[in-house]
Parts: sequence; structure tokens; C-alpha cells
Amino acid sequence: LVHERISAHFEDRVLAAGLTHYAHPLGVAAALEAVRIYDEERLPQRAASMAPQLASGLESIVDAQPRALRHRAIGLFGAVDLELDRPGFGHLAEALERRRVYVHLNAGNATLIVSPPLIISEDELADGMNRVADAIDEVCG
Repeated sequence: LVHERISAHFEDRVLAAGLTHYAHPLGVAAALEAVRIYDEERLPQRAASMAPQLASGLESIVDAQPRALRHRAIGLFGAVDLELDRPGFGHLAEALERRRVYVHLNAGNATLIVSPPLIISEDELADGMNRVADAIDEVCG
């Protein structure tokens, strides 16, 4: 996982990092397999190709809901800034849970963050974005 030059440096030196599970073989094996799957299934390219669909879904939410202030996205990672207070974010969490949509809500920054799995289908992404929009509409009116 590291360049030979770096590895050689630590052949006779201690890496005093204080990390109990640092570079544990099981964790490294899992990471290597994950990277192999990302490459084999071309998941970064897939995320890039689906980026316009996610951005469009977020833009639709902002266009339709006055309390959705702005959006941003890169690949399959996006966010909408909402004009909601903390209790409003609590209501939004409940509305999303009823729709079985799991996103990250950051009430401190008034942001809803979406990061669907890289293997999501176009239909699943469209359905998820519709559910997010419905939940926002329910809470924001």
C-alpha cells in the first residue's frame, strides 16, 4: 500500500503513530477488495455519469420549494440548504423516515445531504429524489 522507499525507511525505524489498529491486515484486505470492486465495476465513472441526474433532482427541489435555498453536487454527492430551524429538521427526519429515505441532516448548517450508493439505478435515484422532495414539501408547506 505504500511506496517501497517509504517502506524501506521504516525497516529499522519505529512508526510511532499510536494507532492501535493501524494497517491491520484484515482492514487492509477489505480496503484492497473495495478498491478492486470500485475499479472492476467502474463505480467512479458511474457516479460521474449519473451526476447530472442527481443535480437535476436537487435543482427541481430548489425550483419547487421556496424554503429550499440552493443546491450543489459533485458526482453522487449533493446537498440542499433549507430554511428550517432545528425542530423543523426533526420533522423532516421523521418525514424522510416514513418514506424510508436515509440522508444526512445537518441542522446546524441547515443542510440536507444526499449520498446514494454508487450502484443505484437511474429509476431508484429518481424515486429517492421524489421521496426527498415530498418530505421537504410536507414539512415546509
